[in-house]
Amino acid sequence: MNLKKHAWKLLVVAVPIFLIGYSLEYFKNFPVEVGDYFKVSTELLPLVMSFTIFVITWYAYGKSRDNHSLFIGASFLLVGVLTFYHMLSHPFMPDLITQNSLHKSAFFWGMALMVTSILFLISAYVYSGTLPHFLKKPILIVEVNLFSFILLAGGLVFNREIPSLIYTDGSPSNGFLYLVIISSMILAYSAFIYLKRFRERPQNFIICLIYGLIILIFSNFSYIYSDYAGNLLKAASFYFVYLAVYRSSIEMPYETINKAEKNLRVVAEDRYRNLVDNANDAIITTDLEGRITTWNHAASNIFGWTEKAASGQKISRLLVPPDKQAENETLIHSILIGSRISGIESVYKKKDGSKIDVSLTVSPLNNAEVRTIGLSVVIRDITDHKRAEEIEDENLRLAVAIKAKSELLPAMSHDLGTPLNAMIGFSELLKQEIPGKLNEKQKQYVDNILASSKRMLDIVNDILDLGKTETGKIELIIEKISVPEILDETISLFGENATKRNVEIKKELDPDLDFIEADGKRFKQIMFNLISNAVKYSKPEGGTVTIITKKQGDLAKFAVADTGIGIREEDMGKLFSAFEQLNLGIASKYGSTGLGLVVTKKLAELQGGMITVESKYGEGSTFTFTFAIPIRAKKME
Repeated sequence: MNLKKHAWKLLVVAVPIFLIGYSLEYFKNFPVEVGDYFKVSTELLPLVMSFTIFVITWYAYGKSRDNHSLFIGASFLLVGVLTFYHMLSHPFMPDLITQNSLHKSAFFWGMALMVTSILFLISAYVYSGTLPHFLKKPILIVEVNLFSFILLAGGLVFNREIPSLIYTDGSPSNGFLYLVIISSMILAYSAFIYLKRFRERPQNFIICLIYGLIILIFSNFSYIYSDYAGNLLKAASFYFVYLAVYRSSIEMPYETINKAEKNLRVVAEDRYRNLVDNANDAIITTDLEGRITTWNHAASNIFGWTEKAASGQKISRLLVPPDKQAENETLIHSILIGSRISGIESVYKKKDGSKIDVSLTVSPLNNAEVRTIGLSVVIRDITDHKRAEEIEDENLRLAVAIKAKSELLPAMSHDLGTPLNAMIGFSELLKQEIPGKLNEKQKQYVDNILASSKRMLDIVNDILDLGKTETGKIELIIEKISVPEILDETISLFGENATKRNVEIKKELDPDLDFIEADGKRFKQIMFNLISNAVKYSKPEGGTVTIITKKQGDLAKFAVADTGIGIREEDMGKLFSAFEQLNLGIASKYGSTGLGLVVTKKLAELQGGMITVESKYGEGSTFTFTFAIPIRAKKME
């Protein structure tokens, strides 16, 4: 703390004010009324400042909760009341209860001087949280009223018994000088205590209080030479006290609130940023021109572009394939006129040019004035979901083929094959012109009939070949496949569905069963069907699905165990029957067609394996299939 610098500031403030007040003494030579007017006017300044300090601290306490400021405010209420008594006791004022006199007026001035000094000293030991049970508004108001009444009564009743502070000609007495010295010493000590507080914890409002105390000391001694100068300096002193309490009870709490709000805003922004950055979906915002303004980590992982590379690029050029541009423009137009698109499926492109299936949620991005300034785009990669749907569709197609083979293919073989063979035979005879010569037009017609008939017969034969899958007469593509890798690929297809149903998928893999020789596509389809059923028939509250692998000699054993609804004992025989549903209510609830296990059984048997099931109703089921290592594939006959 630069004491010299502060001393100069005090002199710059105090000296001009003293000179102005001293120069007002000139008006004492004018008529009495003019001098009285200036006397009251200069005394009104510290009186107004006193009540202003009280009001500002009293009303600010509700938010600041600063006991120090509250105590100073109550103190200046008492000081203001005593100053008011002093003004009303001037000889030229109407009598205040008893006869007014210079002695009575000086008594209240001296009381105000000593009360101010003592209260300033006490305030130096009061902090923000000092005596929370005693420094309360009602208690302080009662105390101020009590002290002001006591001092008023003392001034009215006993003022003649107290040594006079001024002589009859208005000059200060020795008692006045002693009072000024004692008061100034108390004020100086108070300033010293505040200076120590400032060095322990520098706060601007303490500097203002120290300025006010020192100027008040100047004011005390100025009264020896000029009442006007003393009053003006006292008003200046109280003004610095006003600045101090304004900063401590209004500015500092406001800054604290602003800082707290800023910290909360920073925390909220960090939390939002963390949520966005750690989201599994790509979250992108754009301006009204479609240029990317934010790009989270998931967007980088999904599309391959870094945030730096993507920022400022048009989302339509970066992610939308050429064949989807018109669809994208229509979508953006709908959003800008107030629509909100959720869950719409489309196709986007990655950095390497490959395309992925995505689900889009697009909404307007508004500012604080609720004016649209861009777009918010949430993009979910649904490629795995699409692949899962494709596998389910393939299961359904396979089941339909089995059903068609058993019911439709024999009829097609007889009802279509016989007439088609006849058509081909007769067409061949006509083409050889055995019945007679044909003109060019007729030959053309015969060629068309023959070609169309053969084409229809080929189609019938292809459909008949499809039925061979049920009897195992289909060629397998045998290859060495990694068991953990193919299981991970299959399990990954159920992430979203399992999470939605609160199902946890676990693995218990035998490290000795690392590779097998099998048809990878058919093996993956078997595992998909079993896991799909286990997840689908989980309990409403969720559960666990466990994939278990075990090598037992020359056998590879795979099991899918769940904690789902289980199967009734009387329904076990219906499990592997085509289009057989165990319970219409359950089938309707879980979306079953009765074909999944039939297809799975056929595929397992096709690879030389077998499927068994163990289940307890209400507790869960375990489906197990085994086959020899390596598989001896069945070839198409």
